[in-house]
Amino acid sequence: MRNRFTIMLFTGLLGCAGGGSGPSVPPPPPPPPPPGTIRILMLGNSLTYTQDVPGMVADFAVSGGVPRPVVASIAHANWGLQDHAGSTPSTSAIAAGNYDVVVMQQGPSTLPESRDNMLTYAGALRDFATGTTRMGLFVAWPPEGGDIDAGIANHTTVANQLSLALYPVAQAFREAKRLDSTIPIYGPDGFHQTATGSALAGMVIAAVIFDQNPLGYSNPLPNIITNDDMVTLRAAAKTAVDTYGRR
Repeated sequence: MRNRFTIMLFTGLLGCAGGGSGPSVPPPPPPPPPPGTIRILMLGNSLTYTQDVPGMVADFAVSGGVPRPVVASIAHANWGLQDHAGSTPSTSAIAAGNYDVVVMQQGPSTLPESRDNMLTYAGALRDFATGTTRMGLFVAWPPEGGDIDAGIANHTTVANQLSLALYPVAQAFREAKRLDSTIPIYGPDGFHQTATGSALAGMVIAAVIFDQNPLGYSNPLPNIITNDDMVTLRAAAKTAVDTYGRR
């Protein structure tokens, strides 16, 4: 198990095992991070929580030479930014001003109406931000074989219009497949990512946030990601970050 300091925020009910009839007692909160620790909030859906993209971001940030960031996540299956904009936990987390960076993840958003929806609700979420919080878009990929270029164009348009940071994950997926069509970044459903795909997403987001060079990242999962695949991931992340990334 990788050692990381990652917080996952959930707004649903948590089930507990055992036969006791009383209420469960939540564990104590983790200790506060050292002063100066970067705090990141990721708002998304299953493309964020599958294979723990937030944890990957923290791991790669450390690999790149910075203190381990706090990475919190509010992510629910099938949610878009419209759902987060209407959710008190999501909007309150932004408005509290406790995060240095907020990473917003919609779905693939390949259609014009998806672009317009993303523009409306990314803007609504941005308006909750205070102080120096950096708001940005995680460019999500479509199902394998989908119109990845349209989704990239729509995310870029929204980021440009709202002056948001851009985390070019879909661009890195496209580049990885160009470099090696067999690289296993898509899972069995042809949409959700494998651990390899999650590592690629984490590399891109960490590299943009911390202005790091992905070529220097170590392999977080050497028992899963081969050395050859890690070479491809680094190269794909490097190209995507250098060409499309924006802090």
